[in-house]
Amino acid sequence: MSRIFSILFFVILQAHPGNSQSRGFISYSVQDGLAQSNVTDITEDQWGNLWLATSGGLSKFNGLEFTTYNKQNGLPSNQIYCLTLDDAGNIWLGTNKGISRYDGHSFTNYQLGDLKQGHIVNNILADKGSIWFSSTSGDLFRLNRNSEPGVEMLPVKSFGSKITGIAVVNDMIWVATYQKGIYKYQNDKFHQLPLGANYQHLGITCMYIDHENTPWIGANGELYKFQNDSLLSVQSRHSTTKDFDIYSITEEEHGVLWLGTTSGAYRYYQGTCTPVNAADGLTDNTIYKIHRDREGTLWFGSFGNGFHKSLGELFTRL
Repeated sequence: MSRIFSILFFVILQAHPGNSQSRGFISYSVQDGLAQSNVTDITEDQWGNLWLATSGGLSKFNGLEFTTYNKQNGLPSNQIYCLTLDDAGNIWLGTNKGISRYDGHSFTNYQLGDLKQGHIVNNILADKGSIWFSSTSGDLFRLNRNSEPGVEMLPVKSFGSKITGIAVVNDMIWVATYQKGIYKYQNDKFHQLPLGANYQHLGITCMYIDHENTPWIGANGELYKFQNDSLLSVQSRHSTTKDFDIYSITEEEHGVLWLGTTSGAYRYYQGTCTPVNAADGLTDNTIYKIHRDREGTLWFGSFGNGFHKSLGELFTRL
């Protein structure tokens, strides 16, 4: 019997990232202290705390317990949609009432002069001395991080379509839009990338930049990679029978990508896309955000099903 266990232990240790594997998960809910069960974004501060955007306020998780911040603590709204961390350690938040900065002690709120009724701040990015953010009306804003609180901001550009991603590529701001293409900010102007007739009107839902500074795009249920200044479709999960969208992309080690979708999470490796869902201990619900922390642990923010921590690849299915 001991020889059998030794062989199995050796097989587990030798498991290759491409093998079919089962993961364990720990799930956190409102009963555990999470502010609300919709987790739309995740970021990590310099001390390793995780900050979660929820529909019930801002949650901070130190690995043991949650602390919640809401309107009673100075936020303009409990509806938090996106987060970013600047190089000074401030947390910036996008809400349905504008943006806010948390410096570890208090919140500073900034107003949007033309944030239309029903629109929200859905993307936010800290870049050197500026905060870039967008609203679902298709407007892109830029704020000097030293601006006075309460300042009204007008958009620097309106793209005429929902902005679905803001990222830094080779020290340039890239903006992805839904069906209006991708733009880069160079020499104080926005230039549309020549994606070609087949890709110019893609329904882009997210954009991610990997460790090699390569952009990845989720659009129309497909995963695309920028290669030689053009888009290459590497995996399709498009379905004609039900809606399937990719909401987030995150890089793991060994060249593995994780996709947060409207149908749970998917693990992409060398052309193969494998679902990870309720059967594996996660959820079949929408995964809005996947975050890989400084220790390599994956965290999943879901729609209506709370916050999930991956325990790593535990077993290889024999």
